[in-house]
Amino acid sequence: MSHRLRYILAILCLLATPAAVFAQGEYFGRNKVQYRDFQWEIISTPHFEIYYYQGEEEAAYDAARMAERS
Repeated sequence: MSHRLRYILAILCLLATPAAVFAQGEYFGRNKVQYRDFQWEIISTPHFEIYYYQGEEEAAYDAARMAERS
């Protein structure tokens, strides 16, 4: 391998290395835990207690009906 070709390959490797290092440092989404207060509601059936968020009553009643049916 010629001296010039080795020099070009060495320069290319050095130029490509910082790009790989910076690609590893990118963050995706939130990296801090976010605490939110939820307003939990409860539906009690003879065999289950269904916990759901406030505003999701219809889905919770459907889930309770299906759970008791099975």
